[in-house]
Amino acid sequence: MSTYVVQGLAYFVSHPRLWLTTLCPILLTLVVAIVSVVVLFSVALYPQAEGLEDAGVASWLSWLLAVMLVLVEIFLVTLIYNLVVLGCYQDKIFEQVMINRGFQELIENEERHAGCARVCRACCRVSVFLRLILLVLTLPLNLIPILGSIVYAWLNGTILAWEYHLYYFELKNYSYGQQRAVIKEHKVQYSSFGMQALLLEMIPGVGSLFVFTNTVGAALFAAHMEEESQAREGPQGGQPKDDAGNMSTFVAQGLAYFLSHPPLWRLTLCPVLLTIVVGMTCVVVLLAAAMYPQEQGLSDAGVPEGLAWVLAIMLCLVESFVITMVYSLICLACYQDKIFEFVMRQQGFEELVADKRKHATCIRLCTSCCRVSVLLRLGLVVVSVPLNVIPIVGNATYAWLNGKIVAWEYHFFYFELKNLSFAQQEALIKERDLQYTLFGMQALLLEMIPGVGAVFMFTNTVGAALFAASIEREEAAKRPMQEDEAVTDPYRSLV
Repeated sequence: MSTYVVQGLAYFVSHPRLWLTTLCPILLTLVVAIVSVVVLFSVALYPQAEGLEDAGVASWLSWLLAVMLVLVEIFLVTLIYNLVVLGCYQDKIFEQVMINRGFQELIENEERHAGCARVCRACCRVSVFLRLILLVLTLPLNLIPILGSIVYAWLNGTILAWEYHLYYFELKNYSYGQQRAVIKEHKVQYSSFGMQALLLEMIPGVGSLFVFTNTVGAALFAAHMEEESQAREGPQGGQPKDDAGNMSTFVAQGLAYFLSHPPLWRLTLCPVLLTIVVGMTCVVVLLAAAMYPQEQGLSDAGVPEGLAWVLAIMLCLVESFVITMVYSLICLACYQDKIFEFVMRQQGFEELVADKRKHATCIRLCTSCCRVSVLLRLGLVVVSVPLNVIPIVGNATYAWLNGKIVAWEYHFFYFELKNLSFAQQEALIKERDLQYTLFGMQALLLEMIPGVGAVFMFTNTVGAALFAASIEREEAAKRPMQEDEAVTDPYRSLV
C-alpha cells in the first residue's frame, strides 16, 4: 500500500491532463518555495547562528542548528501555504483520478456526500487538534539530522494520510468515528503512505510540488480500497488478496516480527551488541578525531566557516556509515542467513531451507555475488556516496539509487536456496522492480542512522525473509492455474 506515493508520482507524470489542472498552482508553488528558501537563508540564517553563539553554543553547532532551523522554517511556510491555497486544487486532482479509475458515481452523487457540518467537525478534529498538536510537539525533532526527520515523518504520517483522505471520507459520508475505524483497519498502510509523503514534502524548495503527486497517490489508495470493498461484496470476495501492493511494508513488518519473536533475540544477541558497540564507537571516534581536521581542510579550501562545519559533520556521518557497511559485509552475513532460515521455517517453507540438493553451487553463488556486490553495488556506492553530504534530499536520493541493489543482496540467500542463476535473479527482480527498489530504499535509510543503523540489518533480514515468503506464496498460487491451462489445452502436447 505504501507504494502509492511512488505510484502517484508516476501517474501524475504519465497523465498530461493532470498537468493542465495543476499548471497555475505548480508555478505559484515554485515561486513561493524558491522565495522562501532564498529569503530565509539570506535573512534568517546568520542572525540565528549569531544568536546561538551568543547563547553559548559552539560555533560549528550553532551553524548546524541555524541551517536546520531555517529548513524547518521553510517547511512551516510551505505547510501554511499548502493548507491555505492548495486545498481546492487537491480536490480537483483527487476527483479526476477517481473518475479515471471508474468511480464517477462516487464523485457525482452529491446526495451521498457528507454535509458541511460533518465535514467541518472531522476536519477540525484531524487538521486542527490532532495535526497541530502533534506538529508542535514533534517539530523540534527536525533539528536532529536524518534520524530526527525520519522520526518526525513517522509520528506525523498517519495524521497526514488522514488529511489526504478527508475529501474521500466526505464523498463516502463517513463520520469521524467511521474514519478512525477505516484508518485503524489500514493502520500500516496509512502510516507508511503518510510518512513517505511527508518526507517528500519536507525537501526544501520543491517539497510543495509533491503535494500534487501525493494527492494522486491518495486517490489511487482510495480507489484501491473501493475496489477491495466491491470485491468483498461481489462474488469474488473470497479470493486471496494480492500482496503486491503491500510489498514495501516488509521493512516495517520485519521490525515488528523481530520484536514479537523472542527466539530471534537469542539468535542475534551477541551480534546485535557487537554491532551497537561498533556503530557507536565509529560515530564517537570520527566526530572526535576526524571532524575538526576535515573542517579545517574545508575552511582552508575557501568554504565558509559555518558551511565547513556542516559539511564536516555530514562527512563524518558518511564515513561512519561506510565503516559499518564494510563491517556488516564481513561479520554479519552468517547471522543474517540464520535469521533468514528461521523466518522461512516459521513461514512454512521448511523444505526450501532443508533440501540442500536444490541449493545453488558455490561457483554459481560466487558469480552472482561478485556481479551484484562487487561490480554493481561497489560501483554505485563510489559514484553516489557523495550525495549523503546533502541533508535529507541527498540521503533519500542515495537510498533510492542503491535500493534495488541492496534488496538484491538481502535476497542472495533466498536465490541460493532456489538455485537461481544470475539471469533468473535479474528476471525475478525486474518483474518486481518497484517492490525491490522500495524495500531496499527503506532498508538503507534505516541502516544510515548514525550509531544504530547496522542493528536494522537484522530486522531488514527478517523483512527480506517475509518478502521471500510472500513471493513463494504467489508462485504457489500461480502453479495450479498453469497446470489447469496445461490440462485444458489439447494442442499443448502437439507443440
